[in-house]
Amino acid sequence: MGMAQAMIGAGLLIHQAPFFISMPLPLGRALFAVSLLLLLTAAGAFSLLRR
Repeated sequence: MGMAQAMIGAGLLIHQAPFFISMPLPLGRALFAVSLLLLLTAAGAFSLLRR
């Protein structure tokens, strides 16, 4: 469960980075895609590893 929480936290942190740091639009979109992948991975890990 700790791994899923860590991935959710990382996904949320990466998702907010373009709003705090000035960066080009393609990089912001790439970070958004990475954050969505982290959140989906966390949801999958939580559901698969839940005991």
